[in-house]
Amino acid sequence: MKFSVMDDKVWKKYMGVRLYTCFPVRDVGDGFPHKEWVCETKNKYLLVKYFGGMLTLGCAEQFDDLRNNMSLVARETEESVRGKLAFEDIKNFMQWQIRDDEWVD
Repeated sequence: MKFSVMDDKVWKKYMGVRLYTCFPVRDVGDGFPHKEWVCETKNKYLLVKYFGGMLTLGCAEQFDDLRNNMSLVARETEESVRGKLAFEDIKNFMQWQIRDDEWVD
């Protein structure tokens, strides 16, 4: 999966973060794919959203504030595989560090 960075400042802010857990909270594949994952860092929550080829991230200290702080990070560049996105694709693109037993896709 290939992405094109939309906001370099936001990408650099979240790039290389150490995640301690990550799990899916939404996976709607009918029509327009929409996927969401919630991740935890050492002291914050991270919401990862993929919708229509766009990748957005939100970060907050409290879980309930996640959706209030979303930023557009990147877009998919390969339309032929749109919707086949896995968390591992995002993890690799963002260069996140997380052990294999700490996340579920």
